[in-house]
Amino acid sequence: MIIDRDKICWLLVCDGASAHFHVLQNRPLHIEPVPLPRLRNDASERHGSVPAEKKDRFAAEIAAAVSTAASKKLFQSLVLVAPPHMLGELRRDLGPEIQKMVVLEIASDWANLSSTDLAAHLKPHLMPAV
Repeated sequence: MIIDRDKICWLLVCDGASAHFHVLQNRPLHIEPVPLPRLRNDASERHGSVPAEKKDRFAAEIAAAVSTAASKKLFQSLVLVAPPHMLGELRRDLGPEIQKMVVLEIASDWANLSSTDLAAHLKPHLMPAV
């Protein structure tokens, strides 16, 4: 995958309990947190594991935050990383305009990784821009 150096690419890493937004730069590979509040699913704090219907609602909340950011032109391309079920929910909840911005989807649970570990896991999925 090529990340266009002239476009701002956001990386969304989430699971059923939390969502993190980062700016993703490819030369060199660098991940920087986006100055937005971290989204959390309140159900995870009270009950430990998150029921499927709460994950579905949380995916809709994440999609709304992504749509708001896109409407403000805060990014032009998007990389999604989420477990398979959550990735499917995000696909369903993101509108067609946002779906056109998605340049890569990774079906993995990396929500609890540090930025350094996240970069190491992403590296094999990215190709340097030409």
